[in-house]
Amino acid sequence: MPRSFYIVDSVVDPGCPAEVYAAARVDDFAADFRDPKPEDFEKLDRDGFLRVEGALSPDRIQTMKDALSYLVENGIEDDGRAELAFEAKTEADLEQVTGDERLDACRKLMNFVQQHPDLQAMSVDDDLLSWVQQGLGGVPQLFQDMALFKPPHIGREKPWHQDQAYFNLPEETKVIGIWIALDDADLDNGCMHFIAGRHKEGAVPHFNVRDWQICDDYPLENPIVAAPVKAGDML
Repeated sequence: MPRSFYIVDSVVDPGCPAEVYAAARVDDFAADFRDPKPEDFEKLDRDGFLRVEGALSPDRIQTMKDALSYLVENGIEDDGRAELAFEAKTEADLEQVTGDERLDACRKLMNFVQQHPDLQAMSVDDDLLSWVQQGLGGVPQLFQDMALFKPPHIGREKPWHQDQAYFNLPEETKVIGIWIALDDADLDNGCMHFIAGRHKEGAVPHFNVRDWQICDDYPLENPIVAAPVKAGDML
């Protein structure tokens, strides 16, 4: 199959009110990837998220970066599932540029792990799956894989949302998302933000505005928790 399949994101970010991401506090609970404890999963159940330190070693981080860079720079096989998307604001000639310039235009990869052996191995890592299985209370099945690049200057916002709103699954289906940082993510460069415990109250209506998102008024009415992480940590 040709390794040139890609799409360009159709949305140009119009900007958003900064106050919708103003955190009331920074999460101060961290689990140890090598030493899972019952209180870690109690926290996950209570708040709906859990920061886990040390999921990837520096060498493993570099291996993942190299594999992702390879797919972005060389293209992906058009297998009917995989998606390589670039930002709408890019001015790069995607048929011509390579290397860092192409990486700096990339928005995301989806359903791609089967296209590189190192990424495929990561998706079935025993230690990682052990965390997922304990969180789910059952044997996990890979439902989706995604890499978000957040390119400098042209990367657009990902508004407040519930992941389940993107899935064609029964509402009662139990889903756990594993998000692993390959670079430090902090308050200045856009770490993850949560509304703790909101997952227990069910689905919130979503609207197609800047993306498939919750109304901007909603986070203003609930305390926001920021969860900064170091490279190699997971949420």
